Amino acid sequence: MQQCNFDVELIISDDCSPDNTKLVVESFKDHPNFKWINYIRHDSNKGMMGNYIWALEQASGKYIALCEGDDYWIDPLKLQKQVEFLEQNSLDACHTLWQENRQGEYISSGFIPNDINLGDSYIFKPKEFYYYHTSTRIVRKDVINEIMTSFPLYFLCDGPLQVVLSQRKKVGVILDYTSVYRISGSGVWTSLSLKEQALQSVNSCRDFQKYLPESAKEFAHEKWYYWLTAKFPRFLNENQRKRVSKNIMKLEFFLRKHVIEIIIHP
Repeated sequence: MQQCNFDVELIISDDCSPDNTKLVVESFKDHPNFKWINYIRHDSNKGMMGNYIWALEQASGKYIALCEGDDYWIDPLKLQKQVEFLEQNSLDACHTLWQENRQGEYISSGFIPNDINLGDSYIFKPKEFYYYHTSTRIVRKDVINEIMTSFPLYFLCDGPLQVVLSQRKKVGVILDYTSVYRISGSGVWTSLSLKEQALQSVNSCRDFQKYLPESAKEFAHEKWYYWLTAKFPRFLNENQRKRVSKNIMKLEFFLRKHVIEIIIHP
């Protein structure tokens, strides 16, 4: 477990899982910090998003750190270092570097700003954006509550949450590797069909335009253009690349009218 000079509430929300989550939790009963654990098994399945939102609502502390089912923390001082950094700099959120476990192959990930060394920290400039994985994130609880009441609920997840934080809040990063993102092909995103991924991309493009300012729209455009060219390079000729690379509305149109149609009728 984490080594901290403050109490931690470890919320484990078991959404009727068929695995042995309860037995794993009980195996820690002799651990000195077992009292941290707040284990709840639901009587009926809430679904991924319902379970996630429910767990967020149960949190009573000042900060919320996220660690999803496929991920795990590898630095026992992760929370201690992040909370100290948050408090010393009056930050709303903090990230770290992470590793990706691709079926046993570990790849170091995360943006390292110029002239900043490993082990150091960095505070982002207003509206400066770089992606860091969810498992590295810790956010003020009042910020989570604000987003929950102001945006579509999926804006509390992964990339959309980081976009909102970068546009509206003060965010920093500690350049230590503190977590592992396990990529198995059975995750929420990687298990989707290309058609489902394309449809979600279209909806995200629209929501970014509706709820966020111009700088975030530019990010949304870059994100989905990258996704489009990575997933469907054989479907894009040079003229098409130029068209959709400069306008987010054209990108959404292309996703909806061409990519999905190609997937359905290859």
